[in-house]
Amino acid sequence: HRLLFSGATDLVPDRLGRILLPAYLTQYAVPFPACGAKLQFYFWIGAARSGSDANDRFIVMVDDVQVFTANATQRGLYPSYKLVTVDVSAFADGGAHSITFLGITTDQLVTFNMDDVSLASGPCVTISGNAATQSVHLTYRNVRDQDAWTDASGNYSIQVPLHWSGTITPHYPDAVFSPASRSYSNVTTNRTGQNFTPLFNITGWLDVAGVTLSYTEGTPKSVLSRTDGSYSVWVPMHWTG
Repeated sequence: HRLLFSGATDLVPDRLGRILLPAYLTQYAVPFPACGAKLQFYFWIGAARSGSDANDRFIVMVDDVQVFTANATQRGLYPSYKLVTVDVSAFADGGAHSITFLGITTDQLVTFNMDDVSLASGPCVTISGNAATQSVHLTYRNVRDQDAWTDASGNYSIQVPLHWSGTITPHYPDAVFSPASRSYSNVTTNRTGQNFTPLFNITGWLDVAGVTLSYTEGTPKSVLSRTDGSYSVWVPMHWTG
């Protein structure tokens, strides 16, 4: 849809004697991708009569944060419809955001024209693996703190932007994990087999120090009871022995 932002009317002047005419369009709850984002639109300053200046301006905001601006003195840069591309990856968290297009003009005739607005995702990479059981909670950061969970088979899959750097950390009640987390730097390809093993602690007392307790977990292993006779053995989920 083609939109026109213009002004030349009688309003109450501001403290400097200028009459400001705002016109805006806000689209709420716009779903943003999780792998970077580019906002694109065609922009044209159709008229900027004598007396117009940098106070006559066009602003684009995401969640009330300015991401693009142009003013009447830049008419030579936009003499006809020109494609504008704005990197809005700072908001690409997979959530919903508002996008506002705002035209503010003085009592001079200035027209800002916009057409063909689109929001495109950047390239993604996938990090996937298994954590032995369902409902393992995985936390990481992509623009904001993010959450993912393993499925009924213990599998997980997380999409992040190309060149992402960060850490994925698993959580499950009463368990510690091996590894405790996985860190990444400048990820450029899909990563598979990024597994986590949940470990549980078997504890007890023998009332005797230095007793050897033997068990098998992949290979034969052993621990000694402590000076107070207590012992502690860490084994993976679903272990039998």
